[in-house]
Amino acid sequence: MAKLDDLRTQLVDLCVEHGLLDRDAALAALDLDLIESGVIDSTGLATLKAIIEETWAVDIPEPLFIAELRTLSAVAKYLEKKV
Repeated sequence: MAKLDDLRTQLVDLCVEHGLLDRDAALAALDLDLIESGVIDSTGLATLKAIIEETWAVDIPEPLFIAELRTLSAVAKYLEKKV
């Protein structure tokens, strides 16, 4: 099972690697609602979901992702249970 801190770091790295956020913004956004804070738009959120699913071979239901996994920390906690 992956550790939460490692998952957070990997998520930040993926956001930077794929041009969704720069490192400082990604680190600052760990606990921010990505959409409401304006850190990422809906297209970026869809891209992030696809990257996560491909990287960790998980299927995240879109309603769950949109309603509950709106921060990088929430995504990391979800992945911690799934991988």
